[in-house]
Amino acid sequence: MQRNKGECVLLLLLLSAQIVVGVWLKRYMESFHRPSYYNRAHKQNMHVDYNRDILAERDRREPVARSAGLPTFDPNVHKSYYVHVLYKGSVFCSGALISHRMVITSSRCFLSNEIEPTREYKAKQMSVLPGTKFGRPKRKVANVQAFYLPTSKHESGNIHDIALLGLKKKMHRKIRYIKLFEQMPKPGGTVNMSFLDSQSQAITLFKTKVVDFGECKASFEQSGKIAIPFDKEFFCVRNRKNGGCSTRAGDPLIIDSQLAGINIYGEHCDELEGNQMVDVYYAIPHTIPFIQKATDLLRALTGTGSFNESATTKRTQLKPVKTTVKMNVSTLRPG
Repeated sequence: MQRNKGECVLLLLLLSAQIVVGVWLKRYMESFHRPSYYNRAHKQNMHVDYNRDILAERDRREPVARSAGLPTFDPNVHKSYYVHVLYKGSVFCSGALISHRMVITSSRCFLSNEIEPTREYKAKQMSVLPGTKFGRPKRKVANVQAFYLPTSKHESGNIHDIALLGLKKKMHRKIRYIKLFEQMPKPGGTVNMSFLDSQSQAITLFKTKVVDFGECKASFEQSGKIAIPFDKEFFCVRNRKNGGCSTRAGDPLIIDSQLAGINIYGEHCDELEGNQMVDVYYAIPHTIPFIQKATDLLRALTGTGSFNESATTKRTQLKPVKTTVKMNVSTLRPG
């Protein structure tokens, strides 16, 4: 028994030695005795050397340095979130870039006016210009692919809401967009109004406060200047009294470097009761379902990403279905 055990150990040692010698011979033959291919038509530096170490060095690639992440978004520094909305090349409204392919603005921008009462806004006639490109002689605009305007919630048929513009192509990653603030601004809370200053033509942030909703509503109703429905989605912000009227429909409102609201009606230069000037904003939390649907529609339209196929809108029957009623009429015969 002991003898068989010793023979097994000896056999294993011999096999191990054979393997080691075989590996060494393989490397030796590949490195020193493998024939090299030489082509007279090739230059000397193009000849192949089959030395293992040289081949490994040839195939080694330098690790690609990963690009540094973008700095934290700051509306005081990154002005590209503020955009001009153009119709046939002319600026007619402002808005906020909420992704590299989506812009939010006010639906009031798309009302007909006295000059063109039958004007019809089409996506192919609109474009967007980010704030970093304002004032440049050669401006490069982003064309609009889709235009999303919600239906009216009021009996009058007037729309007091936001609107969305889907771009044909994604903007460059260096064009910064603003994230959404998903809470309702509270009265007395600090906010920053973002607008294009009428004098300096610079994107400006004005620190101010949210006005009590009831007081704001009462002031507008007493003034009678404009009919505002004051739905639950609305809130008011105190504007600067001195410095002219600069705010426009579509201007963003910012809280903690996030988009908290969109200016629906633009400037109100007349002072309201209490010697104050206020602007009316549409709160972002109420826009999120509409933004999600518009994003899904844009992805489905362009085939650029996944979308929620289950979130379908209930179809409205445009034409009533004709129903045929069959009646069995019994003929009474006289007896």
